[in-house]
Amino acid sequence: MVAYTQNTLLMFGGTLADGTISNELWSFIVTVNTGTWQRQATTGNLQMPGLTDHTACIVDDRYLYIYGGRSESVNFMSKMYRYDFTNYHWEEVNYRGGTISDLRVSGHSMVYHPESRSLIVFGGFKPRYSRRVCYHP
Repeated sequence: MVAYTQNTLLMFGGTLADGTISNELWSFIVTVNTGTWQRQATTGNLQMPGLTDHTACIVDDRYLYIYGGRSESVNFMSKMYRYDFTNYHWEEVNYRGGTISDLRVSGHSMVYHPESRSLIVFGGFKPRYSRRVCYHP
């Protein structure tokens, strides 16, 4: 979840109560005594995968970037996506540096550094270091 405007939070994906992984983008508009959830519309050809354990950040008040995480079929993702708030569509981002195996990560943080126009990723788990434990009540 990330702050988009002074009174709007954005949430993409996550694990639902039934164990499935969502690919929906929602906004939460904060008001004085309550808040309102609203599903964000998307256009374009790219259908986002369901993701969890990913990270997100806002760039230039125009883009929501999503990086890494895991899906129902892949434990560690290396892809980056961005949502464009001017025309409401997702696109896959091609980035520079690193090998795909080194870029697969989940449970990490990401921030935008405006001076260098860079996204900085910190921490997380890589496939060779992490083992997932599932708890089913």
